[in-house]
This record gives sequence, structure tokens and C-alpha cells, in this order.
Amino acid sequence: MHRTDDPTLYVREDAETILFRWQVNDLATFDEIRTDLRRSFPRSAGLRFDKGVGGWVLPLSEHANFETWLRYWFSPACQHPWPREDDETQAGRTRAQRGGGRSLAEAFALLHLNASAPLWAAEAVYRAACKHMHPDHGGTHAQATALNEAIALIREARQEHAGAA
Repeated sequence: MHRTDDPTLYVREDAETILFRWQVNDLATFDEIRTDLRRSFPRSAGLRFDKGVGGWVLPLSEHANFETWLRYWFSPACQHPWPREDDETQAGRTRAQRGGGRSLAEAFALLHLNASAPLWAAEAVYRAACKHMHPDHGGTHAQATALNEAIALIREARQEHAGAA
């Protein structure tokens, strides 16, 4: 039995880990999958989310359990290899350049700040906004991603500015 009909799942295995992420159109289904994932693979099993690549990571020693979990949630038709262009594209670019094409001014605007605001102010607004826009607190994945991209862009710009001074 496959619990979801509309997801897309990306998976890649290397010598030591399994890297995976999924996308579904329904937030409730996304949360249900994530909750079951955490229940099936607690931190003691080595489950972690890698923000750098935007995917979940499990040790390869969990392969058999992972396959069982996959079969429960995802049909074989929705399972795809991890896109290689993600690795190649992301590797040569900074976090700020990966910010979805957002400009520095747009990043500050998303946080409702003037572009001359200091980094500490941006960090404070970012933390407050995360409390409301994170999917675990009633926000959406898109909102949380936009916030993360905005603060990454601001941090990088401020670090470059500090280095130039």
C-alpha cells in the first residue's frame, strides 16, 4: 500500500549515507510523512536534516528499514534519483547566490527592514519571523525557505562588507 499518490521523492546513496527528500502538494501529508519519518528513525538511528543540501540523511546501515519505510509511503513510480544538477549547481555558488535570484534589497524587504539595518537587527527579525512562518508553527515551507534564503543573503553581504572595511 502506498499512502500518497502525488509525491516526488529524490534519493541518493553513497558509501556511507542515504540522502533523500520529498515533495507533496498537501502540507498535512508532508507533516504526516515527516512525523512518521522521525518516529521510524529517531536521532539515535542517525537521522538528520542537512540544510546544506536540503535533504534528510540516514546512515547506510539503516538501508533495510529505509526501504520498508519507502514502500509504505511512496510508490516506485514517484521515486527518482537525486538530481545531479543540484550538486553541480550548488557546489560552485555561495549560499547568497543560491537565494532564488533575490536581491539584497528584496531580502531586507522580506524582513520588513531598511537595507541599511545592521546584521543584529536582521537576525532578531529573522528569529521572530521564523517563530511564525516555520511549517511546525503554522507557516509554510515556502515561507520558511524564503526567510532562510533572505537571512543567508544578508549575512553573506554583511560579512563581505566587514571584510572589505
